[in-house]
Amino acid sequence: MRKFLALAVLATALTLGGVAKATVFIDVTQQAQGSQLWDITVSITDTTRVGGIALLGGPNLTALALNPLNLGIDTVSSNLNPDVFGDGTTSAFGINNSAVGTAIAVGSGPTLLGTLTIIGAHCVGATGSVCSAANSDVGPGDDLYGYTAVQDNAATTKILDFAIRQNPKGNPAPEPASLLLLGFGLAGISLVRRRAA
Repeated sequence: MRKFLALAVLATALTLGGVAKATVFIDVTQQAQGSQLWDITVSITDTTRVGGIALLGGPNLTALALNPLNLGIDTVSSNLNPDVFGDGTTSAFGINNSAVGTAIAVGSGPTLLGTLTIIGAHCVGATGSVCSAANSDVGPGDDLYGYTAVQDNAATTKILDFAIRQNPKGNPAPEPASLLLLGFGLAGISLVRRRAA
């Protein structure tokens, strides 16, 4: 029984240890299964104020519609360049603040920045899954812009503690922790039945 409990504690620690510990989460989430529209949101776990984000992707990023209700976004300097290098391989987009000291995202809840059109997304999977970096259609903008996320002070302070997550919509799949609990429950029932017999 002790071995069983030790195994349960270890498995739970490993499962929970896989959770990302970033300060700023940039999420690109598919609106519906099979949709080409992906919402761009930012969630923050501390008091950081995001003044801009910059991401790169492949040629399948074709349009960016900014959230008109987010008054912190500068609609002139925020845009998508579908062929940034002129060779058909890379798209880039930046969403910037309208003035120094104005944030495009603050607080813990997801803040909608805009909607990205991705034709033939590489990121596919079950609802609740997150695509690996190899299958993601978006990635950090550091190579082109010099940053991926910056604070709201004139792009002088980079946010280094960020995570980019691309979230597809598909058939619901149980999360690993639920499967782990189900497995332990079935093992416990099996153990009790063996002892009773």
